[in-house]
Parts: sequence; structure tokens; C-alpha cells
Amino acid sequence: MKFLPQTLFLLLLAVSPLLEAKPWKGAEVITHENFKYGAFEARIQIAEGPGLITTFFLWKQDSERVGIDWQEMDFEMFGKDGTYQTQIMTPGRNGEPRTSHEIFHTPPVRADQTYYTYRMEWTPEALSFYFDGQLVRRETDMEEYQELLEPNEASPMNIRLGVWAGDSDWSGRLDEEKVPTAAVVDWFRVYDYSPGNGDEGGDFRFRYEDGFNGFDYSRFFAANWTFEFAIRNYIPSNAVI
Repeated sequence: MKFLPQTLFLLLLAVSPLLEAKPWKGAEVITHENFKYGAFEARIQIAEGPGLITTFFLWKQDSERVGIDWQEMDFEMFGKDGTYQTQIMTPGRNGEPRTSHEIFHTPPVRADQTYYTYRMEWTPEALSFYFDGQLVRRETDMEEYQELLEPNEASPMNIRLGVWAGDSDWSGRLDEEKVPTAAVVDWFRVYDYSPGNGDEGGDFRFRYEDGFNGFDYSRFFAANWTFEFAIRNYIPSNAVI
């Protein structure tokens, strides 16, 4: 893996199971700010190996809690084969906590072998995903995606970048020989939604870029928790410049 001079490493490591409830330790960084509409992009080389998932996504806080309408928009990248999926999650049906709308994509070169730029555009008109500058998915169905598209329904979301370990058919069975490993983030950018008044007359206006010359604690914090389907904890020390 070729690393760029200043990058964010999202590490996956092993520690003694006597020290922690789960032996594998991943990393996730999260924006303090919540955004309602805009464009968000990052240049990433994902972690390689079965069971390893690299993520870049928008998340409505507490979506997993009972009584909260789920709201999420993701890139999820697979270390098992270098492919990725685009995912939109909306409120559940028939007693389920969430409804998944995933599409799988295969890049020209495995995503764990090179850097690609991942971009999400969230507006009241569409949910759009771009891969290395090419539109790969656009959703406009107001009924299906009302929770994210309708301004009176949509809630602000934060941005998350991470790597975690699973052990399922979806993630792949974890290959312990691939650990330690890392997903590497070259840069992260945010654009405000400004219809007709954006850059070059478009709908998005550049707000900032973080090139990770240091960890900006005013912009990000690092996770320190786990969730049911993971076989790892997130720990702050694994988010490293």
C-alpha cells in the first residue's frame, strides 16, 4: 500500500481478549457538526482482507433507538474482494427497525489496491452517489426516501469514516493474518447546498477541506464503542495521522 505524506489512518488491530470484551480494535472518526443537505466526499484506500469493512457515511444520531426513524446514507467498502455498496436506510416496516436499499458495485481496480474518491450528494430532490467523479446511483422516489428528501421530515446527520471487522457472509469471514491493517483517508471535503448559487453556478458551494495535517479536535472526535454485529470495538487511539 502506498501512503500519501499526510493521511488519516483508521487502524484495525488485535489486543489481548483479557483486556477488552472484543479482541479486535477498529476506528471511526465523526464530525461534531450535523449537516442537513450538502455534498460530502473523501479520497480513501480501503482496508484489505476478508471481514474488513471501510465506511464513509451520513448518520442520524440515535437511529438505532426504538421510536426513532432511521436515517442513513452510506458507502460501505469490502476488504474481501475490493468492491463496495451504496446503501440508503430509511424507517423500518412490519416491525423492523430499518429498511435497507443497497446496490453493489465493482470498481475497475480493487478499492483496497488504490485510492478512489467517494462522494455523496444529499438534496431535497435526490440522493446521489459518485465514484471517482462518475455518478453511480441517484434516487428521487419521494415516497420511498421521504425521510431524507422531504425538508420537513429530514433530520441533520453527521459524517463518519471508519473501519471495522465482521465475520459473516456479508462482510466475509475475518482472516486474522490480514490484521493489523488500515484504511487510509487522504482528504475529506464538505460542500454546502446552495441551489443555483454554488461554485461555477452549480448547487454546491465548497466549505472546507481537511487534509489531515493533524487531528482537528474542533471538527472530529473518535468513537469509543461497539455494536452488535461487529467483532471489534472502536477505540480513539486507532485513529492516527
